[in-house]
Amino acid sequence: MLSPVFDAFVEASPVSVMMRVLMENIFNSSRMNQIFETYSERQYSQELMFSSLVDLMSLVVCGMYPSVHAAISLPLPTPDELAAVQSE
Repeated sequence: MLSPVFDAFVEASPVSVMMRVLMENIFNSSRMNQIFETYSERQYSQELMFSSLVDLMSLVVCGMYPSVHAAISLPLPTPDELAAVQSE
């Protein structure tokens, strides 16, 4: 059912694979944006979606990058979102 490459990852590190699946489901972009739209009182999404900030911060929190500044050099979905983050 699963590809041989994926099976190799499951065999080598099942906890890592489970965490990846869990994080992808919990931090789903549409879910994050829906939560933000539901509970935000004064904040709003104009150029930068809340899910983009969650994605960026998760890279820092999980230790992939030492700071937000280091992680921001990654390509974001749109140039407008990058400009919005940099102006903050």
